[in-house]
Amino acid sequence: MSAENQLTPVSLSQWIDRLPGGRFYCAPDAIDKSAVPWNTSSRQGGLVRVVPAPLPAHVGLWLDRCLQEDPAPRDLEKPGRAALQLSAVQALLPQTPAREAYLPRYRRWAATVKTDSPTTRRRYLEIRSLSRVLLHPASGTSVTEGSLLLHHTYGVPYLPGSALRGICRARARGLHQAFPERYRELFGEEMMAPGSEGEPRWVNELFGFVESGKAGGLAGLVDFWDALWIPGDPGSPLATDIVNPHQSKYHTREN
Repeated sequence: MSAENQLTPVSLSQWIDRLPGGRFYCAPDAIDKSAVPWNTSSRQGGLVRVVPAPLPAHVGLWLDRCLQEDPAPRDLEKPGRAALQLSAVQALLPQTPAREAYLPRYRRWAATVKTDSPTTRRRYLEIRSLSRVLLHPASGTSVTEGSLLLHHTYGVPYLPGSALRGICRARARGLHQAFPERYRELFGEEMMAPGSEGEPRWVNELFGFVESGKAGGLAGLVDFWDALWIPGDPGSPLATDIVNPHQSKYHTREN
């Protein structure tokens, strides 16, 4: 393996103090501590990528609270962010602290959702995405300009039940508009009438609603649980990518 592709573990204090953007310079002589920690121009020697040891046990906290980087002009690369992301991806590989802490939680959850109770019926689905999934690229909630939606307790990627409910509700609304007669036969004329916010009453009954400006509403007959990451693959569920949501021509040109 070339030095360019190596990952060398170093202590967290060394990672914070000496690491220029995920690339640690192993000079034969002592590193000059007076140099700016993230200034790569003053470093010499072999180039080896490094990660902190041990790896972070909670990737969410790591990404939201742990950036160490000197201010840099907007047109320059931000090595601290690259180092942060590299460690986050590595932290969810097999046999890492974060993944090992999550495994018991996933096993308990999987055993529960696969077991029917006397008063409920459950539908358990395993899905695999055909491409990368962009998880909530909001800003203002992390030390970088874009946050990542990770599980609050375990720091792993997941899909909130509220998002899954919204997807199914939108699909149900579309089917109601496309095939009204089928749903009239299924639910009856009364349930086809508009309810809160103009939604068909059967959609409100299944998925719930909140009345605008009022305290009334309905919880809904179908309960959506969070979709948890299935930790079966040998790789990490995270990968670095780029998104450009502020391309002015894309949003302003009619074609």
